[in-house]
Amino acid sequence: MQPPSVHRRTLSGSRSGQCLHERIGRGRTCGHHQAHAAGWHYGLTADGIRQPAGHQLRGFYEGCLSMPGYTAVVNRPLAITATYTDPTGHPHHRPLTGWPSRIFQHETDHLSGTVYVDKLEPRSLSTTQTYTDLWNDPVPTRAAEALRFELD
Repeated sequence: MQPPSVHRRTLSGSRSGQCLHERIGRGRTCGHHQAHAAGWHYGLTADGIRQPAGHQLRGFYEGCLSMPGYTAVVNRPLAITATYTDPTGHPHHRPLTGWPSRIFQHETDHLSGTVYVDKLEPRSLSTTQTYTDLWNDPVPTRAAEALRFELD
């Protein structure tokens, strides 16, 4: 099991009401918007402590405004326990799974200077146009088989 990652900086999920993530694929929004649509909001500040909850990993395509126009599969823990401070200074410990878990991990990676390309499956890297044209599936199984990359 990986040791918990610890970050202590401000985390902002939006700027002027705009999501910091690019839209990927045919009308699909990034996970940040999906989490908000599901009623989950992680606040504007985070201590960013996360501990994997179990050993199960999931790989999905991720993109980021730090590298516009590209996307790649990142295998991340499916479930984590997140410890963070909300904008009013109250600490929280929250189990997260699925997209909220992935989003929290992606965003807190930024706090330590890590971006998704530092963790990607190399053979999965593609332009967003290629992803849209060839690999726009809910789970990247077909892309993993065709491009021969690891999908946990």
